[in-house]
Amino acid sequence: MLPRLRQTISVMLDGRACSIIFRMRIAFLSGFLFFVVSAASLVGASTLLVHVVDENGSPVPARIYLTNETGDAFFPDGVIIYKKLNWDVAEQHFIPPGGVFSVELPEGTYSLHVERGKEYLPFQENISVPSSGKVQKTISLQRWVSMAGMGWFSADMHAHVRLQDVPTLMQGEDLNVLLPITMWRVSFVPPYKDPHLQDVLAKADSSGAVHVAKDRWFTPVNEELESDQSSILLSHLGRRPVELSFPFEQIAERAHEQGALTDSEKATSVELPAIAALGGINFVGLANNHFWRSDCYTGPWGVWPDHAKKNYPLTCEGFAQAGFEIYYALLNLGLPIKLSAGSAYGVQPTPLGWSRIYVHTATDSSPESWFKALQTGHSFVTTGPMILLKVNGLEPGEEQRGARFPLQADVELTVLSSIPANNAEIIVNGRPHTLSLTAEASNKFSFQGRTTLTLDSSSWIAARYLAPHAATIDLAHTSPIYFWNQTSPLPSSRADAEYLLGRVDSLIREAKAGRSENGSDSTSNVFDNPEIRHLTLQYLEQAKKSLELKLAQ
Repeated sequence: MLPRLRQTISVMLDGRACSIIFRMRIAFLSGFLFFVVSAASLVGASTLLVHVVDENGSPVPARIYLTNETGDAFFPDGVIIYKKLNWDVAEQHFIPPGGVFSVELPEGTYSLHVERGKEYLPFQENISVPSSGKVQKTISLQRWVSMAGMGWFSADMHAHVRLQDVPTLMQGEDLNVLLPITMWRVSFVPPYKDPHLQDVLAKADSSGAVHVAKDRWFTPVNEELESDQSSILLSHLGRRPVELSFPFEQIAERAHEQGALTDSEKATSVELPAIAALGGINFVGLANNHFWRSDCYTGPWGVWPDHAKKNYPLTCEGFAQAGFEIYYALLNLGLPIKLSAGSAYGVQPTPLGWSRIYVHTATDSSPESWFKALQTGHSFVTTGPMILLKVNGLEPGEEQRGARFPLQADVELTVLSSIPANNAEIIVNGRPHTLSLTAEASNKFSFQGRTTLTLDSSSWIAARYLAPHAATIDLAHTSPIYFWNQTSPLPSSRADAEYLLGRVDSLIREAKAGRSENGSDSTSNVFDNPEIRHLTLQYLEQAKKSLELKLAQ
């Protein structure tokens, strides 16, 4: 076991230090050095001038990786630089506003790698730079799919980004929607608030959204309340934040009273079963901040790995499966929770929007239409491929009532991917069914599969895709489609109810004892304040009764 520590991170936003206590498990590698080469220090350098254009030939921001033969990264002036090193995983890139940058480089060979979100093919070229002079390059990015053209609009629902950088970053990652966290509280440290929030809000429309360009907007008021092993995100707040205070169950209740939406940013969050049992959760993040561009974080967090539903391999796929099965347990108990996705850009070593959600709107990409479709579940989440599901003509977020059972369910699945996709899975009430995919003759990026299932009782159906991708994975998952047999509920799962009830019982024991079960990291239920502890126990007992009723059904 590698040593771990609790680390205080100073987050620099707009030149001002905001110190937060953020307990992280971080593996050390002795002697690891992290070099950044300063272009200003170079002598006798050449100039590299690069223009990035989109499929229409228009200049466009994009994510740039520029390294020499020994892997040292170079950064021009006047760009948005992102450098993160967590758990021995480094992410070093920059995004030039306007898609143009110039940098002085010494003689040598350089790797220039360009990406823009999920819908463009990556560009890679090795460039020879002479000892003097100028090298000019125009990079024409190729779009392999247009999801917005089909009515699907992408978002990162969990990002820690300076508000003044949002327009460039959204364009650089081809995001339609961004929900940046501008108020953040970790445990009982005083909350952080973006210093430019009020200035940006002055530019917002009546719904509290700021429009960057056609089909691109963000909401400046989004919040996160976090403990050691749980986190809840709040969005759709308009201009009115909710006070960031514990317990989690109470802040979820207050948010819903205001018309806001609540998101458990990971399914492995310790407090999720209790908040969900009380109806306090709208979304669960299956594509979350543990999945990165070049790796995954598979260290302990929340109920992973020791208190998950069963033993899983300590791999990217194992962590994904653990989250899936907790989510399925919630659905099987009749809790209609939809999906969310977010990268935690600003904290994790991964690009903005690496984990993202696509929402299918019936009309347009306006905030009203997008949030309505998000809450209904017209969505899928992904770290790469697009996954489009239809069952008897219905899409995720839709339902059918009044049909006669047993019901024939005709499944059509399309996976859109820039790399070949061979198999996917159809999930029925938590049980996976493997589906073979065939490449479409007229579109080399489209892979399709069909099957027919028989539903004997009320059921939910979703689709998922998992495949290794270098040191990480490609993951995609849809929200569910429901088929109801008259008024019959979903088939109850005693094992699911017992698992979730056991997790709430554990929280109750911890809250009463004032310490966590494993003796190390605590949950937010371990309070010194008697009033908060009493209120927490009240909520937990209510959640326990709710789950006991479901277990008795």
